[in-house]
Amino acid sequence: MNERGWRDLHQIDGREIDDYDNDDAIYLLALDGDRVVGGQRLYPTVLPHMLSEVFGHMAPRGLPKAQHVLEWTRYFVVKERRMGRTDCRLLAAIQQF
Repeated sequence: MNERGWRDLHQIDGREIDDYDNDDAIYLLALDGDRVVGGQRLYPTVLPHMLSEVFGHMAPRGLPKAQHVLEWTRYFVVKERRMGRTDCRLLAAIQQF
């Protein structure tokens, strides 16, 4: 929240969530013990998703929509891990998935 200034996502318990953080979302996380140090979210394009509902104007020719096509959002790496291997591992995780 502090880095990007996205106040609308902030919850009282400290989490940042939006309408697409629900049971249909798939999360790939980078963990260091019990601590989440990076992550990314995949969301089915056959359901209303962020690109279709919020940023649809950015795709004037339309959006792909299929069971095997996922929207890829919420990519993050904690600040102190951005110069290390965490980013590479998250990119490898998306390819492996």
